[in-house]
Amino acid sequence: MRDVGRNAVLGSVTTAGGSLIGFLVRFAMSAVLARHIAPEQFGVYAQASVYAAVIGLLAGFSFPQALLQLPEMPGINATVNRLTALSGLVMVVVALVLWPLLAHVRGDAVAECFVGLVVGQAIAAYGGTYEGELLRHHQWHAAAALRLGATFTTVALVVPLGLVAPGPFVLVLRDGLTPLLLIAAMAYVRWRKGFAASTYHRETAKAVWSLGKALFWNRGLEVILFKVDSALVGEFLGQRALGFYDQARYLAGLPAALVAPISNLVGLRLIASLRDDPTRRARAFALLQWGVARVVFVFTLGSVLAPELAVRVLFGPAWSESAPILEMLAIWCLIVPVSSTHVMLLTATQSWQPIRFGFVTAIVVLVLGLLAFIPLWGGVGAALASTLAVLAELFVRARATAAHLDLQPRDHARVALPLIAAFIVGSTIGYLTTQLVESTWGGQALVLIAGLAAAFMTLVLIEGRHARSELTYLRNLIRRRS
Repeated sequence: MRDVGRNAVLGSVTTAGGSLIGFLVRFAMSAVLARHIAPEQFGVYAQASVYAAVIGLLAGFSFPQALLQLPEMPGINATVNRLTALSGLVMVVVALVLWPLLAHVRGDAVAECFVGLVVGQAIAAYGGTYEGELLRHHQWHAAAALRLGATFTTVALVVPLGLVAPGPFVLVLRDGLTPLLLIAAMAYVRWRKGFAASTYHRETAKAVWSLGKALFWNRGLEVILFKVDSALVGEFLGQRALGFYDQARYLAGLPAALVAPISNLVGLRLIASLRDDPTRRARAFALLQWGVARVVFVFTLGSVLAPELAVRVLFGPAWSESAPILEMLAIWCLIVPVSSTHVMLLTATQSWQPIRFGFVTAIVVLVLGLLAFIPLWGGVGAALASTLAVLAELFVRARATAAHLDLQPRDHARVALPLIAAFIVGSTIGYLTTQLVESTWGGQALVLIAGLAAAFMTLVLIEGRHARSELTYLRNLIRRRS
């Protein structure tokens, strides 16, 4: 068990480092593209992504996840590969059939992006089988290095194309090229490392299919939750407003993208491995949630203190209408990754009912909120509805997690209360600073620095000893002392 924990920590460090670098590179690429691609073109891409997400439900079986979650079984690698390839092929065929219909209803640009996105999703799903095999063998460094290499190559190819021929299809290539490169690179590494070849196994396929069916409903509800707002914003407000909303939500979703590999890959593998050790499993989950919440908190407070600075500096003045939407999504960007840690634990323990109930609750709250708030406040209203939805979702999941791990209310309070205090102090200091400086880029930067510094000092005062204890625990675990 000690080696399992140590491998998880080392894997988290490696994954976090690779994720951070890849995060910065992808973000820089998106920022460059946003300065050359008009909001209306981003709206075309966002509208196509809504339809692609519907077809992408076929990838919701998430067969590659079996490589992280299921124990050793005969032919599991080949079985997962075949099932994933078949589901991807069906996705592409369905997209090609719907292409003419969508072109007639939404236009050629939306239809072309739709097909490209579906093909990219199929490629990404198949690439996950190679990555899952590497992670199953605890090849964290290889997986992180290959993903980084694919990301850098994508940037080198896509950015020049975006400068020469800006348009929505460049965004499709941004999403689809990286997984294609990953497949080639990981297949090569798999061959070099001499992973044993396996063949399709019918009994193993039944186990993979059983897990896939359970994941399908969860993934389907998740897609609905994260796409229905874009669908309604596009319908009510048009593609230009959708472009502003989609980019604001892209910024708000960056914290979740940053920590997702740690939670969904390393965390899932660790929690699944500790299925027979509930005490260490609870400890691992508490530590993961504590770390994730504090990493993403920085982005939340930044979205409140300086949303206009973030949007104008990163995307350019043409995107200023995204700033108030980003400010409203500040809490959303904290809740989504925290809620995802609960989904990860419930998935690892195959507790499907609370996951689905959380999604259904959030979807009901979201749809009602969108219908009520979009006519009143446009994209800002949609952001408010999304925030209320994920808060309701987290409430449902936290109750299920507490019961499942025999956690006490104070365990959740330990994560939440210091952040709430730091948020209040940081926001207050930031507001007071706005009264002393001009509303220039420099002034907004001072507001951001003052608010973040005040929040950091608040966290140190409240939980400095606890933070040192957790970091010492991780250090000792790496040194094989825990």
